[in-house]
Amino acid sequence: MKKTRIIHVILILLFVILNYQCEREWVNPYDSQTEATIGIYGIGIETLSPDSVRISWDNNLEGVILDKKTNDDPWITEYAVIRDALSFIDTKLDVKTNTYTYRLYAFAGLNRSAPETVVYDFACGYDSVSDPRDGTVYSTIQINKQCWFKENLSYLPEVFPPTDVSAGVSRYYVYGYQGANTNEAIATENYNSYGALYNWQASIHACPESLGWEASTPFDWYALINLSGGYGVAGSVLKEVGSLHWKPSNTIATNFFDFTALPGGMLKADSGFVNKNTWGYFLGSRAEPQFPNLNEGDVFGMKAENGAIQKSEIYLENAYSIRCIKR
Repeated sequence: MKKTRIIHVILILLFVILNYQCEREWVNPYDSQTEATIGIYGIGIETLSPDSVRISWDNNLEGVILDKKTNDDPWITEYAVIRDALSFIDTKLDVKTNTYTYRLYAFAGLNRSAPETVVYDFACGYDSVSDPRDGTVYSTIQINKQCWFKENLSYLPEVFPPTDVSAGVSRYYVYGYQGANTNEAIATENYNSYGALYNWQASIHACPESLGWEASTPFDWYALINLSGGYGVAGSVLKEVGSLHWKPSNTIATNFFDFTALPGGMLKADSGFVNKNTWGYFLGSRAEPQFPNLNEGDVFGMKAENGAIQKSEIYLENAYSIRCIKR
């Protein structure tokens, strides 16, 4: 009888222990019993050469599992298993003829996060972009995880005189042009040097979205400015060197990233075109209805005389230069 009681006590203790294990908060954040939603974050693609790419991420547990697919071929599962690193370099790629898809999981023990997928089909900095809407070809530049147009956007579906301004309807301008004839505007020297100027409404869908390009946002500019050393010096890092377009006072520009920021001026609704050759004003456009309390964007200004970047709030009826960024 005593032996039976001992067995009963042992069974009860085992039940309590197992039940506690089921109810406790698991250390492994991917265990299904916690219903946690932690995943892999900050995934970026960075072209290193015409045939190589770095895939990076911002967080890690025990490691990351990476699957790979070329075009519509079957997945190569566990193409790479990365521990103690926040990036992976893939080589011998040919994005001229192939599209590569990568599927990433963070793992801890036997458990995996939900997958995140990225597509690599464009060698930024080596490939150019032909805008299907008007045939304009843009060079590109890779800066860390960001892929930018190297030139100001010049898409011009229509053009307006500087006296025709609006805060709620798309408006397109060419610096110094007073008319409304698109062919005349495209033939001007300012258009061919600095592209077009866009009010906020026009900026929302100004870039070739069918190819995966969008107008840069304030967050894109914040990241670029941080990479360039902060507001006090980022202008010198990003501006074109010399006085071909900038005034001769542009003496401290280095164009370190080959971004080649130009002084295209702007359209001020109350005073017309201003500050060409002295200032470049770049619109960081925001069209995010899920954040109704945020302003519609910021303007990032660079001046010939110094290396700083000045951030200011957008005026919806004014018009500025745009740089597109690949998503």
